[in-house]
Amino acid sequence: MNHKLSLRMVQVKDSGTCIQKENLEHIFDLLFTTKMPGTGLSELQKKLLQK
Repeated sequence: MNHKLSLRMVQVKDSGTCIQKENLEHIFDLLFTTKMPGTGLSELQKKLLQK
């Protein structure tokens, strides 16, 4: 078998406000967002997971 390793680097810059205390426990939950559907980092995550 010939397996090729493909690596990708993603850089994220946040210019928003601080994380609210009630959201801290969810910051590493996949696809967690406080944004309206269709915006924010969760949409980027969805697109990357679909590839």
